[in-house]
Amino acid sequence: MSPSLICLDQQHPLKAGIAARFGLGVGSLDEGWQGDGPRLLIAPWWMALPDPWPGSALLRHGPLVSDLRHHDNAISLQRLLLWPYGTAAMAWLADADLLEAIGAWLGDPWEGERWLEG
Repeated sequence: MSPSLICLDQQHPLKAGIAARFGLGVGSLDEGWQGDGPRLLIAPWWMALPDPWPGSALLRHGPLVSDLRHHDNAISLQRLLLWPYGTAAMAWLADADLLEAIGAWLGDPWEGERWLEG
């Protein structure tokens, strides 16, 4: 029973690297999941999701610092960062913090939903 990773955001900046780094199987919600080991679902805080599958863990996280690279031109040329969250504050999360949380889950898998904030 090997652990599996399901990255629920198809545009996730770390999607390709996370599974390879930890040697995890990768799946998606669209395909369904047939694995028999523990499952870790990763999703940004804003995604609306169904309840996690029984026996799985759901790790929600704030925006990753690496997301800022998608705003390079606006930040450097216009000094502008569009903030789609109204007046709400949101802590940015370092990529390394997300990878550390995944590593911790691999060492001691938990079930249910947890939030990871920067």
